[in-house]
Amino acid sequence: MDRENLSEQYTKLVNDYKEALKNDISLNFTDFVRSRNCDARKAENSLRFLKTNVSEIKKEVLVSQGRQDELACIRSGDIYERTWALFKDHLEAGNNITLRGFCILHNVDGHKMHKWAERHNYNVTSLKIKLGIIKKHEEDGPADASNFGERMQKRLAKGLRDYKHRLEVKPDSSLKQFCKDEHIEYKDMVKWMAHLGMTVQQLKQSVILDDKCPKKRRNVFVQFKPNGGTNGDKLTGVKIQLADGSNVMVDECTVISLCAFINQYNNDQRRRSGADV
Repeated sequence: MDRENLSEQYTKLVNDYKEALKNDISLNFTDFVRSRNCDARKAENSLRFLKTNVSEIKKEVLVSQGRQDELACIRSGDIYERTWALFKDHLEAGNNITLRGFCILHNVDGHKMHKWAERHNYNVTSLKIKLGIIKKHEEDGPADASNFGERMQKRLAKGLRDYKHRLEVKPDSSLKQFCKDEHIEYKDMVKWMAHLGMTVQQLKQSVILDDKCPKKRRNVFVQFKPNGGTNGDKLTGVKIQLADGSNVMVDECTVISLCAFINQYNNDQRRRSGADV
């Protein structure tokens, strides 16, 4: 295939990806390319040839839909930072799951997430030991790799992502039937999921939550007034989840300052929406 035809092929692929992003802005480019039976590495290289990247493509789609308020969410650092915070909360709730499995549930690139965690000196094993989920002598045990080679691990991880996509279309899809259709050994998949700390039920719940939670941010207005209290009333370890899904962690504050912050946020949201209050 000559250079011109190759350029047309990948330009069309990118345009199709843009159309798919209009329905799901979190759609992974590599997964999309593979779903079209195209070479993922060549497709990623084509982005450089076309002088663009996935972030720029997603920005273009959001702007075209008037969703500029969601631009911040596509910066990879923000995505991975938020994913790590959610993962930590999940572990603190007593759930034992691998970071890779958690990424599959939340449509995050597991390989890039691990690289990001390494750059920020975040260690899953140390975190689990600290939280008492695993004991010191259990770290890096022989069962950690689940006796699967790297190539098989990638195949099974991709299989789980594909199974989740199938659940989005057909929620009652059987994992056993899926493995049969995709020529994946069902027993291997079960062992791999056990290694990740995942269950079919978790995958189905994840799909349900993705479907119920709106992709576009909705403004939520709250009237919150303090019932008494003074500047001396201290609160520690406060976690505030805002309407856009982001979290604010406050080490220490007073009741009055907390209420002032929430009221200020409420007013800012009203001004942005142009609501007549």
